[in-house]
Amino acid sequence: MLEKWRGEVEDGFVRATVYEDLWSDIERVCREVVEEFIGDALEIARAVWRVERALRMSGVSIHGSIPEDVRSWLVDRVIEHISLVVLGRAEEKEALEKARSAARSASTALIRDLYETWVFLSLVQALAPLASFISPVWVRRKGLQRTTRRIPPNCTIELNDGRWVSLFLEAPRYIGWSTPEEFEVAMMTKRLPRPDIMVYVREERVEDILEPESELGIVPPDAIIEVKCFEGWWKKTHSRDQVRRYKELCDNIVIVSRVRAPDEFEGVPVVSDVGLDQGKLARAFRLAFSELIEV
Repeated sequence: MLEKWRGEVEDGFVRATVYEDLWSDIERVCREVVEEFIGDALEIARAVWRVERALRMSGVSIHGSIPEDVRSWLVDRVIEHISLVVLGRAEEKEALEKARSAARSASTALIRDLYETWVFLSLVQALAPLASFISPVWVRRKGLQRTTRRIPPNCTIELNDGRWVSLFLEAPRYIGWSTPEEFEVAMMTKRLPRPDIMVYVREERVEDILEPESELGIVPPDAIIEVKCFEGWWKKTHSRDQVRRYKELCDNIVIVSRVRAPDEFEGVPVVSDVGLDQGKLARAFRLAFSELIEV
C-alpha cells in the first residue's frame, strides 16, 4: 500500500508535487489502524462531553479538557510507525504490527483516562444541586502543582449547609520541581498511594493535602472512589495491593467498575457494570457519601 511511495522520498524529503497525496495516503492507513480500537474511547468521550456541556450550561467552568478529536489523537500515536514504511526504514507488515500495538496501548490509556474523567465530572454534577458555589473544575492537574509546593484540589464545592467538599483527581503526584526541597517532596509523593478520586468534606475547603512530616504523607480523605475499566481487574495482584494501601488512608472506599465484576473486593463494596449509566453511578456516590452528606 505505502511502499509504492518510497521512490517519491529522497533523504527524508517529499517532493512537493506528491506531498498532499502521500500524506493523505498515510493518514488513511493510520485511520484504518486506529478504527479497530477507537469505539469505546469515542463512546466514553461523547459521554464526557455531555456532562461537560451540562456543567458549563449551569455556569461551571472546566479547564484542561479531554482531546477534542479522539480519532486524530490516536492517529498521532501511530503515524510515526506508518511513516517509516514510506521512508524505507521498515517493511509494511512490521510497521502495521507496531502501529496496531501502539494504537491498542494508546486506546487503553485513553479509555482509562476518559472514564475516570466521566466519573469525576459526574460527581461534580451530582453534588451541584446541594451546592451554593462550585469552583472552576480542573480535569488535568498539570499547572496546578508545578512549583507551588502544594497539592491543591481539582474542584471545591460549598454546600448549602456551609461545609466544603474538596475533590482530588489522581492528586498525590508532585509535578515539577525547581529546588532541592521541592525535589524531596516530589520523591516523597511518588511513593504515596494514588487513589483515583479522593473526597474531603470539611468545615473549610482543603487547599493542600501534602503533609510531608506525617506518616501517611497526605491528609487522610473522608472517602475514596476508585475507578476500574477493564475485564478481570479484580484478578490482578496490583488491584489487591492497591486497595490494601488505600485502606491505610481511609476505610470509606467504593469501587466503580465499568464492567461486570464481583460485588465486593478485598472487603470494599463494588458498584458493578456501570458502563455509562449515571443512575448506576449515583449508587456509588451514595455509598461513598452515606455518612458524610446526602447525595
